[in-house]
Amino acid sequence: YEVLGLVLERVTGLAYPDLVQRDLLGPLDMAHSTAAPSATPDAGLACGHQDWFGFKQVLREGFAPAIPSAGALRASPRDMGAYLAFHLSATDGGVLTPEQLEALHRPPPGTTYAMGWSARTLGAQPVLLHNGSTPAFTATMVLATEPGLGVVVMTNTNAFPLPFVELSTRRIAADAMRLLLGEQVAAPSPWATWGELATKVGLLAGLLASLAVLVLRQLPRWRRVERAPALVLR
Repeated sequence: YEVLGLVLERVTGLAYPDLVQRDLLGPLDMAHSTAAPSATPDAGLACGHQDWFGFKQVLREGFAPAIPSAGALRASPRDMGAYLAFHLSATDGGVLTPEQLEALHRPPPGTTYAMGWSARTLGAQPVLLHNGSTPAFTATMVLATEPGLGVVVMTNTNAFPLPFVELSTRRIAADAMRLLLGEQVAAPSPWATWGELATKVGLLAGLLASLAVLVLRQLPRWRRVERAPALVLR
């Protein structure tokens, strides 16, 4: 994604945020979206959060200006609905032709990854999935092009060091699509929460043990007293 963004900038002569605004956000009337890395929560955007072993902290996240094509797009739920509707539309909407849209969703033979979309199945229903995250945000989109259904789930939090929030976002989006398809959704297992907690405790214990080993290895050096050589006069 980073390389493709730089290629687009070189070919069009436009900065990536300006290109996205001209060719995507503008035509789809996504007025509450931006790819500008300089956008901040003060501009009406949600403030990000990060979960450190169950303790959440506000993260006024900035996006690397050198790689906006790899995860700098911020959008409202309404605008994401418009984006999903575009992918489900049989008309081009002034952005892509129906043939280009179909090629965008079709993985090469022998693979399951199209142009930004993973081809999966929910039960017997083929679906397309795209998910991603930054240190303080997660998002998952699921498309079922044949019945014309789409789901997007977004959060303004993420977890460290394991992607529990991203996995939960993906599960919620998949279960929402199952409900739209008329399928039954099993209740979450209570063991999943306990398993997540046990993993966090195990990781924290491992980090503390590693820190203890490092401290113990440094103790002999700290105890060593450096003495200047004595000068003996005869």
